[in-house]
Amino acid sequence: MNAHPVPFRPTPLLSRWPRARRALGLVLGLIATSAARAEVALPLGPESHQVTLTNGDTVTLTRKIAVDVDLQRDFHGPSVVRAANGDLLLFHQDSLEHEGGDALVSQLRSTDNGFTWTKEKPAADWRARDNAAMFAEAGLTSDGRLAMWVQVRKKALGGDDAIGPAWLQYSKDHGHTWIDVGPADPAHPDSVMNARSFLPHGDKLYVTAWSSKTGSSLYASPRRDGLTWTKVSDIFPRSEEHPFPYQQKARPLAPFYPNICFCPDGTVLAVVYSTSGAPAATSGHDNVNWSRRSTDEGRTWGPAEIAEPLRNLWAPRLRRISDQVIMITGRDISRRATVASFSTDSGRTWSERLVLDRPGFYGSYAYSDSIEMEPGKYWVFLSSPQGGNPIVAGEKSMGQHKGKGDIIGVLLEHRRK
Repeated sequence: MNAHPVPFRPTPLLSRWPRARRALGLVLGLIATSAARAEVALPLGPESHQVTLTNGDTVTLTRKIAVDVDLQRDFHGPSVVRAANGDLLLFHQDSLEHEGGDALVSQLRSTDNGFTWTKEKPAADWRARDNAAMFAEAGLTSDGRLAMWVQVRKKALGGDDAIGPAWLQYSKDHGHTWIDVGPADPAHPDSVMNARSFLPHGDKLYVTAWSSKTGSSLYASPRRDGLTWTKVSDIFPRSEEHPFPYQQKARPLAPFYPNICFCPDGTVLAVVYSTSGAPAATSGHDNVNWSRRSTDEGRTWGPAEIAEPLRNLWAPRLRRISDQVIMITGRDISRRATVASFSTDSGRTWSERLVLDRPGFYGSYAYSDSIEMEPGKYWVFLSSPQGGNPIVAGEKSMGQHKGKGDIIGVLLEHRRK
């Protein structure tokens, strides 16, 4: 069984049904006429645009585009999924401030494989409930529905703003409408604050969930369902015995942003970012990624180790891009850039880092997600403040607040030796 998602391939059935083909063309034409926008190309930057892997393969940065820009609001935390009809859907947190407040989940759609985007109504806007909808992750079930986990901050507009249990919703029409379901894990609401790594594998969908109270866990759902989730294991538990002690006087950030990848060698690799936020933190344990490995599809895990090649890589995202290569993207704290690194040995060693984007100022940047555009080509979508970029926002763009991000896309091409 292929361990990484297979991209959508157009069905030949439409070619047999002229009426259906004409109707589909009419619908797509109306959509394109009403909301299409031209591609906005951005400069690639001065750094090297190519990296050579240990097996001789190369990965090259070939394109950079603007996706969603608003100088007054903070856009970050993008995630992307391909719907059953072939459309790409991109979701991101949309708020006045980085940590929520009036947050909603914006939704954009691309019908041309990621080059141009149309902004649609939000995937989740719960401000009327006095709740902020923040990060969102979606996956495709085997029957063509989309299932989504949404991070919720209660009392969005004032009062107690504690993070609540992640909320489930689904779509039967390729993301045009969304239907409420309820908490992702009603039996363990404190275990699920946010989700990452929405992955199909075999007959299941997997997602990694994290909580500031309990740490990081792995959940699974039947691939035909996507709405009923069961905890498989605790990957990076939060306890005094584990290297992620809860610190009452520091920002409780550890462990953060868990990810998994089903590796070419049959193992499952998990990574998680950790920092205490305290100057007196344990030496060597700040701004690191810890890793664990499973040989039984995530039911049990080997020892937790600091992944030295991934040190200083904030908000990591793993993605398998071929039968041999894994990619990881994130924020290189030391270089103040969004980077990608690649492994040809199932995540045991990593290539030099390829700079994808270096924003003009330090802000809400480098949260990322990726998806296959076509065989050998991958989009990486990421947050990047575009204030000061006249290509996108004109001469008045310098007015953007320096803590607010926008969403851009970069296209990578993987060439085998």
